[in-house]
This record gives sequence, structure tokens and C-alpha cells, in this order.
Amino acid sequence: MDFKRIPNEKLEKADVPDMTAPLLEIEMFALTFDGYRAFPDEGCANLANKVMDEFSKNSRILENLTRTELRACLFFEQRRCRHCDEVPDANGMIYIDALLNLIRTFGLRSQTERDSRPP
Repeated sequence: MDFKRIPNEKLEKADVPDMTAPLLEIEMFALTFDGYRAFPDEGCANLANKVMDEFSKNSRILENLTRTELRACLFFEQRRCRHCDEVPDANGMIYIDALLNLIRTFGLRSQTERDSRPP
């Protein structure tokens, strides 16, 4: 199945689902970014596993990530769940919610920055 990719610079707040969205919608959004292309070889898995492990100790770790890294982590969680044929548990959903919120926040920051620039 071919998914419509949304580059970071085209991503808008409305594109990012929140946790009230069905899991399928969140999964479809995750696939709008190709984490394997952004972080080739084992890079995407290494990043996502490291971030998830650190998140379990300190959720603020996500604040240090770029939008590309956040989206790669979300992408990898979708792939992990699909590969294992499982749905995220409660802790997994907290992690996914935090990723979505920060991805959405980046969009707001970008829009604010664009709006504040002189024409």
C-alpha cells in the first residue's frame, strides 16, 4: 500500500491526530513519514528504541528531539505494532500521545514563526 508522505515543512496542525482519534488514524498519520528513509539501515530502530527507553525514565527526553526524530519514533512505533501484530499498551499510548503532542507543537511553532516574520 502506498501512503501519502507529508514532508515536515508541509505538515500542519490539522494533519496531526490527537489521542481521541481511532488508533487506525494515528497509524495512518505515522505512515505519512518514512523513518527508514530518514534514518537508514538500523538508524530508525536504534533511535526509536533509545528514545522509548529514555522516555520511560524521563519524559522530557522528547523535548530535545527534532520534528524529524519525533516523526521517526512515531513511524517506528507503528511498524513495531504492525510487525508484532499488537496494539500499544497503556504506557505505549502515553508515549505515542507525547510524540503526537510535540509533533503538533512543532507545527504551531513553525506557523507562529512564519506569522511573526515581516513580509
